[in-house]
Amino acid sequence: FHAGMAYFVTGRLDECAEALEKGKRFFAPPGWAEGTLGLAEIKRGNRDMAAKRLEEALEHKKVIKHISSVGIAWLAAGLGRLDLAFEHFDKAYDERDTLMAFIHIYVDVFSQSLAADPRFKALLAKMKLDL
Repeated sequence: FHAGMAYFVTGRLDECAEALEKGKRFFAPPGWAEGTLGLAEIKRGNRDMAAKRLEEALEHKKVIKHISSVGIAWLAAGLGRLDLAFEHFDKAYDERDTLMAFIHIYVDVFSQSLAADPRFKALLAKMKLDL
């Protein structure tokens, strides 16, 4: 996951996708890679594919409860669906999703509008990540 993130941050989207897909086969909790893969589609200008990935993740979440709500939240935020993003951040908090530990690190990379939203600052304060 973090190798994929490093590629994402540097704009190496093909390598990002390759690392995330490979990582899913070894170890990555469900949903970690999928959200970032959707965000890579947005960066590539393929919002339709990203929206499709989001809808698939939402459907999978109905059946498989341990799919990362953070991955869904990041992708929703990337698509400008901030209310949905915060709904899933709240779920992630309740589920103790381990990706929550990284939300303050990746927010500026994934969504400037999310970073500026007062709800995000409140979530960080709730988690004691408002350093």
